[in-house]
Amino acid sequence: MFDFRRRNTSDMGCFCRDASTVIETNFAKSIVENRNMDFWSEVRKIKYSTKGVSSSVDGMTDSSEIADMFADKYDELYSSVPYDSIAMDAIAMCINSGIDVFNSVVL
Repeated sequence: MFDFRRRNTSDMGCFCRDASTVIETNFAKSIVENRNMDFWSEVRKIKYSTKGVSSSVDGMTDSSEIADMFADKYDELYSSVPYDSIAMDAIAMCINSGIDVFNSVVL
């Protein structure tokens, strides 16, 4: 559990930086390729689409505490439902057969 929390806490920072880099790269490509776009309206979209990060969640202000709380809630949510592998296999087979039927009719 601890490894999961540590990994997710550090991955959050990477994810935010990577998302920002992707947006900036796509924007630069669009400008270079001279697509039909209004430069300033695109800048406004990027500038105002980012939301601020809350400094407090359920009274916790430290980012590691917040990450731990979310990890606990995640574990609680996904371990609270019983899992029957036979029933899940039956559901998967039903879905797959439905997909096969759909694909044979469409194709």
